[in-house]
Amino acid sequence: MALAPGSQIKAGEINANTPIIAVTAHVLPGEKEQFLQKGMDDCLAKPIDELAPQRIINKWAPDAKVLNRTIINPNNPITLPTSKDLSFDWSLALKQSAGKEALAKEMLSMLLDDFEEIKVNTRKAIIGEIDNVHFAQIIHKFHGGCSYSGVPKLKKITGLIEQELKQGVSPDLLEPELLELLDELDNVLNDCAHYQ
Repeated sequence: MALAPGSQIKAGEINANTPIIAVTAHVLPGEKEQFLQKGMDDCLAKPIDELAPQRIINKWAPDAKVLNRTIINPNNPITLPTSKDLSFDWSLALKQSAGKEALAKEMLSMLLDDFEEIKVNTRKAIIGEIDNVHFAQIIHKFHGGCSYSGVPKLKKITGLIEQELKQGVSPDLLEPELLELLDELDNVLNDCAHYQ
């Protein structure tokens, strides 16, 4: 019987006590348990802010000398301030690109380049002309791009749609959410026009 990936890594004497952290695009309910069953010790979900690796290392290697543990209080986790109601948040886009304005604009531009394809495929989904698996892949990729571009509301909508698709809901049954997605694409275009 083959060992789970995490168990294979820990099978040798050198890594027997090494914590194994899975990194994934985002974690839906039940997915973390799947990682743990495969021998992983924990899971780090993208987007990864600059403090997330510190938190996870401090959790699994509390005696590590490489990080300043006073920055992180495990009882009071730090979260990026953002307004979930904004279609485009330039300050969030800057935070997600480590304060680099050129990178923030590049990430936004890459996301906007996908808007037309998302619109076409979303309209196909509404009328039942695209299958669940293919549409879920498209939304998954797009949701990842939303995680780095200062678009909190769009990220939330695509995350909800992706979750429903992963649970087997047919795209044509998600019409209200898909119409909201189409509206939000237009909102983002309007709100970010002078940042391009």
